[in-house]
Amino acid sequence: GSNLFNVGIILGISALIYPLAIKRQLLKFDAPVMVLTSVLFFVLFLDGKISYPEALIFVFLFLAYMAYLFVTSLKNKHSAGEGEEIIKQYKHWAIDVLLIGIGLAGLVYGSNLLVDNAIIIAQKLGMSEALIGLTIVAAGTSMPELATSVVAALKKRSDIAIGNVVGSNIFNLLLILGVAGVIYPIETPDINIMDSLFVVGISALLWFFMKIGTRVRRWQGTIFLGVYLAYFLIKFTTL
Repeated sequence: GSNLFNVGIILGISALIYPLAIKRQLLKFDAPVMVLTSVLFFVLFLDGKISYPEALIFVFLFLAYMAYLFVTSLKNKHSAGEGEEIIKQYKHWAIDVLLIGIGLAGLVYGSNLLVDNAIIIAQKLGMSEALIGLTIVAAGTSMPELATSVVAALKKRSDIAIGNVVGSNIFNLLLILGVAGVIYPIETPDINIMDSLFVVGISALLWFFMKIGTRVRRWQGTIFLGVYLAYFLIKFTTL
């Protein structure tokens, strides 16, 4: 659900605000990884569940992805002078670590509230928890990404606006789904092949738009919004 919201709504709105320039790294590596992980999710979830071994595969692939990014960043490291300047900027790193810890604690608390209240809403409306997760919870958990990408688009920082969405989608499928499946095997009959196909389709559409031009343009953003709206209407008209 979050992956659909990220591309359909967040990237759609961001592209409407300002056409988003595409970096080579995103086109050549990150976007294909996003599509491949979406396809892997589709294949492994055909039986309606993610088993413990399958969850481990997701976690392993995430670690491999992060290792690649780390090695790549080392190859493109800053000059010695720039490095010293960065160190000076982060001399108060202890405060930053403390703020990160506080933020994570708030995130955990907020996530618990979100899940608990989503279950209550589902029960009162007679909707499945999976449907609530695909829509309301997905939108709620994607609010930080929405704020980040919209602000980046307003400041014409296309690399952040697109990278935020692509990175978040990879993170969601490989780490979040992987860790959740390791803790407890995931099984739900309420998420069907159509849901998985939409995830693959909208990811592939983003990659296609990135390959055919140098920017994600406003008309393409409109298409993303239309795809998500179509998905949303299908889900609620087939209750």
